[in-house]
Amino acid sequence: MDIQNRKLDLIKSLISIEDEESIDFLEAYLKEKPYRLSKSELLNRADLASENIVSGKYQDQDDLEKESESW
Repeated sequence: MDIQNRKLDLIKSLISIEDEESIDFLEAYLKEKPYRLSKSELLNRADLASENIVSGKYQDQDDLEKESESW
C-alpha cells in the first residue's frame, strides 16, 4: 500500500472516531511530535540501562517515593 492510500485510511479512521477522549489523545500526541528510536538506538539504551543496574547507578521505587515527598 502506498503512502497516499495509507493517509486516506488514516483519515477515514479519524472520521469514524466518536469519542472526544480519543480525539484529545490524538491531538496531544501529534502536538508533541514524538520521535522514533531506531533499533540500534533502542538496543544501546537497553545496554546502558543494564550497565547502570550492574554498577548500582539506579534508584529503587522506595527511594523515589521518599524523594518525591519533599517536592
